[in-house]
Amino acid sequence: MIITTTDGKVVTGRIVNYNGDNMIVMTNMLDPNGLVNVNQRRVEAVEKSKISMMPTGLLDSLKEDEILDLVAYLLSRGDRNHTMFRK
Repeated sequence: MIITTTDGKVVTGRIVNYNGDNMIVMTNMLDPNGLVNVNQRRVEAVEKSKISMMPTGLLDSLKEDEILDLVAYLLSRGDRNHTMFRK
């Protein structure tokens, strides 16, 4: 999400919680504890970002068999008994 405040500040990230007047936003997927509080009373606009928060090159850190396991998991919807997991 792209959050613009009335004072022109722009916060981009995933809204993870609402707490009173605060909107808690995770701005870095690799640092889930790095949260930013945004006062909802000062929000001018909230819009969907056209850019994914996934870090560039994240898939490059996986080996081929790890990628195949990930794809099988997603396609099987996590069902460990699915035919995709039979060798």
